[in-house]
Amino acid sequence: MQRSGSYRQAVKNIFFFAFLFIYQSLVGLATFLPPLLGVFFLLFLFYDDKDDFWHFCVVLGILFVIEAFNAIPLGFLVLLFLLLRYVMILYSHKFSFTRFLWVIEIILVYVGFYCLLVVSSRFLEFGIELSPLILLYYLAVEIIMVGIYEHSL
Repeated sequence: MQRSGSYRQAVKNIFFFAFLFIYQSLVGLATFLPPLLGVFFLLFLFYDDKDDFWHFCVVLGILFVIEAFNAIPLGFLVLLFLLLRYVMILYSHKFSFTRFLWVIEIILVYVGFYCLLVVSSRFLEFGIELSPLILLYYLAVEIIMVGIYEHSL
């Protein structure tokens, strides 16, 4: 009986990551859909803490797909996530606001992404034109989505 359970979990994971890949493809077509950077950062943290190597590699692969679809330099998002993981997030767990820590983490992802875009457009020949209002919209939609998920558990 354990085999069917493990197969069921594997099939659920495959469908979940296939859905995320298809969703990222749709983000390029419909600009009102957020790129789910905060969700991927939360998955990045979850699988890093859980030491689940294969799921962590799949999350990294989807990050590279996001970078390829949106013409972001390779490793840009991974660098941002590692920077946030080891500089900002490790210190934020010392405080007593752990119930809504995911909101702060999503905000940090979008603030960090915007700051890296500004720095890269100033000093490198790379630049993506994104309005801060669009990033605020993406931030609000992702906070609502993750909030609904967190409260449904």
